[in-house]
Amino acid sequence: MQPPQASLTGSSESLRRVSRVERCLIVGVGMLVVGPTFVYCSRAEVAKWHLVAGFEQLLENNVDRAIPLVDEAIRWNPASQHLYERRAIWRMTTGSLEGVLADCEKALRIARVVHSQQPTSQRGNESLASTLNLTAYTRALAGEDLDRALAEINESLQIYPETSPGQLAPNILDTKGYIHYLRGEYRSGLATMLKAVGRLERDYRRDQSQLKRLRQQTVDPRPIDYLRELNERSLAVCYHHLGLVYEKLGRTDLAEKNLKRGKDHGYDPANGVW
Repeated sequence: MQPPQASLTGSSESLRRVSRVERCLIVGVGMLVVGPTFVYCSRAEVAKWHLVAGFEQLLENNVDRAIPLVDEAIRWNPASQHLYERRAIWRMTTGSLEGVLADCEKALRIARVVHSQQPTSQRGNESLASTLNLTAYTRALAGEDLDRALAEINESLQIYPETSPGQLAPNILDTKGYIHYLRGEYRSGLATMLKAVGRLERDYRRDQSQLKRLRQQTVDPRPIDYLRELNERSLAVCYHHLGLVYEKLGRTDLAEKNLKRGKDHGYDPANGVW
């Protein structure tokens, strides 16, 4: 959201009567007073403009054009946790993990600082839990330091437990179940994955119904379609993970059933659905 703009209507005529030199003096004095704040806000705003432009490209399925725009956003606002997360997620949609873990770790460092400053903030709690989840899942996909990934996902669940409302909790459970699977802890993985699938299926039915209604009411349906696709992807990945766990436990019928469910909902590592 852009900050409210001050109205210039009442002062436009008087400014026209001021000489060019006087205008320069007025602007110069004003910048001495508000300059630092103006520059800071402007850089953050410019970063938002680049991010919005990147999201516009993403809605057109031009992720290769979207990523350079978020690169530029980070150049303008390198202290933004959100921007590093966006770049990590957008990079993952290309089917590559190059640079993703580094972005996640930068976002996590910023999230911890923000959380330490506002430890009782619900929004801060959810933000830190989400970033821990993204970082742990990236480690799992990369097969790097699964002990650390498990510690991060357990910390995420302490902050945002599985009983919490919203889609974040089942996504965290999915990550934990997948890490158990990679560690060879198949029974623990199964118990966790079943909880994740149950929650995601319920949330999916609810969210898809709401998004369908919203789509009928909006002028530009692309953001709604993007959210619907994200819901599909979450369910696809969760079904696939559950199928993998069943496969390791020798339950072939359930493994094939859930792997097929994942494929039907769009599981596709080459296009970042993994």
